[in-house]
Amino acid sequence: MNFIIWNVRGASSSNFRHQCEAMVKMHKLVMLVLLETRMGEHKRLTEVLKFNS
Repeated sequence: MNFIIWNVRGASSSNFRHQCEAMVKMHKLVMLVLLETRMGEHKRLTEVLKFNS
Protein backbone atom coordinates (compact mmCIF):
# COMPACT_ATOMS: atom_id res chain seq x y z
CA MET A 1 0.00 0.00 0.00
CA ASN A 2 1.51 3.32 -1.09
CA PHE A 3 0.55 6.56 0.58
CA ILE A 4 2.01 10.02 1.02
CA ILE A 5 1.48 12.61 3.73
CA TRP A 6 2.50 16.01 2.38
CA ASN A 7 2.64 19.34 4.20
CA VAL A 8 2.13 21.53 1.16
CA ARG A 9 1.78 25.24 0.54
CA GLY A 10 -0.18 26.50 -2.45
CA ALA A 11 -2.26 23.39 -3.07
CA SER A 12 -4.93 25.37 -4.89
CA SER A 13 -2.56 26.40 -7.71
CA SER A 14 -2.88 24.72 -11.09
CA ASN A 15 0.85 23.94 -11.12
CA PHE A 16 0.48 21.96 -7.90
CA ARG A 17 -2.49 20.04 -9.30
CA HIS A 18 -0.52 18.94 -12.37
CA GLN A 19 2.50 17.87 -10.32
CA CYS A 20 0.37 16.10 -7.75
CA GLU A 21 -1.62 14.23 -10.38
CA ALA A 22 1.62 13.01 -11.99
CA MET A 23 2.96 11.88 -8.61
CA VAL A 24 -0.25 9.98 -7.81
CA LYS A 25 -0.03 8.11 -11.12
CA MET A 26 3.71 7.45 -10.84
CA HIS A 27 3.56 5.97 -7.33
CA LYS A 28 0.11 4.33 -7.72
CA LEU A 29 -1.05 5.85 -4.45
CA VAL A 30 -3.87 4.38 -2.44
CA MET A 31 -4.00 7.36 -0.09
CA LEU A 32 -2.82 10.95 -0.34
CA VAL A 33 -3.00 13.23 2.71
CA LEU A 34 -2.50 16.94 2.02
CA LEU A 35 -1.91 19.25 4.95
CA GLU A 36 -2.81 22.78 3.88
CA THR A 37 -4.15 25.39 6.26
CA ARG A 38 -5.45 27.81 3.61
CA MET A 39 -7.17 25.87 0.88
CA GLY A 40 -10.69 26.54 -0.30
CA GLU A 41 -10.98 24.38 -3.43
CA HIS A 42 -10.40 20.97 -1.83
CA LYS A 43 -13.42 19.32 -3.47
CA ARG A 44 -12.19 20.23 -6.95
CA LEU A 45 -8.74 18.82 -6.18
CA THR A 46 -10.18 15.48 -5.02
CA GLU A 47 -12.12 15.26 -8.28
CA VAL A 48 -9.07 16.06 -10.42
CA LEU A 49 -6.94 13.46 -8.62
CA LYS A 50 -9.78 10.89 -8.70
CA PHE A 51 -9.80 10.46 -4.92
CA ASN A 52 -12.91 10.65 -2.79
CA SER A 53 -12.84 12.52 0.48
